[in-house]
Amino acid sequence: MGDFGHAPSDTLRRLRGADGWKGRDMATDFIIENGVLTRYLGPGGAVVLPDDLTAVGAAAFYGCVSLTSVAFGPWVRTIGDSAFLGCTSLETVYLPAYLKSIGAGAFRGCRSLKSPVLPAGLRTIGHEAFARCYAITSLTLPEGITELGDGAFTGCAALKEVHFPSTLRSLGARTFAHCSSLKSLKIPEGVTELDESVFSGCGALRLAELPRSLKKIGRCAFLCCAHLEYLSFPDGLTEIGDHAFWDCAALKELHLPATVRHLGANAFWDSVELGSIRIDTDALTLGSHALPKSVEILAPFLPLSCLPADNRAGAALGYTALRKAGEPCSDQVRREAIDYLKKSGLPILKQAAKDGRDHVLVCAVEEEIPGREETLQLIDLLRSLGRTDALLPLMAYRDRKWPAEGEELFDMSELED
Repeated sequence: MGDFGHAPSDTLRRLRGADGWKGRDMATDFIIENGVLTRYLGPGGAVVLPDDLTAVGAAAFYGCVSLTSVAFGPWVRTIGDSAFLGCTSLETVYLPAYLKSIGAGAFRGCRSLKSPVLPAGLRTIGHEAFARCYAITSLTLPEGITELGDGAFTGCAALKEVHFPSTLRSLGARTFAHCSSLKSLKIPEGVTELDESVFSGCGALRLAELPRSLKKIGRCAFLCCAHLEYLSFPDGLTEIGDHAFWDCAALKELHLPATVRHLGANAFWDSVELGSIRIDTDALTLGSHALPKSVEILAPFLPLSCLPADNRAGAALGYTALRKAGEPCSDQVRREAIDYLKKSGLPILKQAAKDGRDHVLVCAVEEEIPGREETLQLIDLLRSLGRTDALLPLMAYRDRKWPAEGEELFDMSELED
């Protein structure tokens, strides 16, 4: 493939000599008005457009299922809306060097179209211009393009890689939705917002590099990206929309910078492998079910009272991890976390013992949270789990608090039982 304006003459001769062209009056195949091709009437196959065209009009080749290739004249500047909509056998397009605009739905549903070479002068790609082009495997967007229309490449199921231009500033809603073979992406600096569902349903996506310029991630932006593992949010990000990372099952750890002020409803819901999330802000609003119930929340400056009830256990556990690491936390965070552990009592401490969160037990001992019976139950539980490494602080705590209540003084031989 290549730009027709630079195609060698033998290529043109070969195209014009293809079966279906020999002995035919090609002039009757085209309806042309003022340099604009308004309708193609030919039999399809390999088509070479007249040299004097300046535009291909809306729906000019609509539904031409026998069309296999198109070579454009050198002066074509625009391809109109739905120009090749539903040309299901179209495999190859030779786009002209001076092409400026590809209209909405221009190649939508061209399921046989292979990766087109987009000319350097192209500036506009309309809504759903290449939607459901199932044979496109790679894409290089030329420098100079600043925005992509809504759904421009949605449903391109074979698309594995996209190279974005440094000039890009905006990706429309659903631009690459359901590109189920896309494995990684790097959004260029200058993009400030990822619109609704822009990468939703990209099931093979593992790595997404986000620019420092990014301010907002829209609703459902990465919905159901089940293999997304590596993601770093830039400083300056302020908002993550509803369902933005819902069912991103492979995410394990995340860090929200201090600039984030809002997490939408279900933002990370059903991200079942998400073990911990670091939140550096001191003021955050959360929609319903923004975070999974089980996630450990490391938030040194965000009080538990700012979080939904479902996430306060995770924040209390997160406080104990920060405490173990020696990280400073606000007095309110410490006070509310300790109060939560006291009110939760033995169940949360037993679960921490089962999960291997020894730092929770150490914090509980240092704050003198468990009573005598609770302490004995925790010791018995750790013994039954074979967690002798975690017994020491609890047994020392027992013997310090209740030395004269019938319990033997702490003896290292107990650790060998």
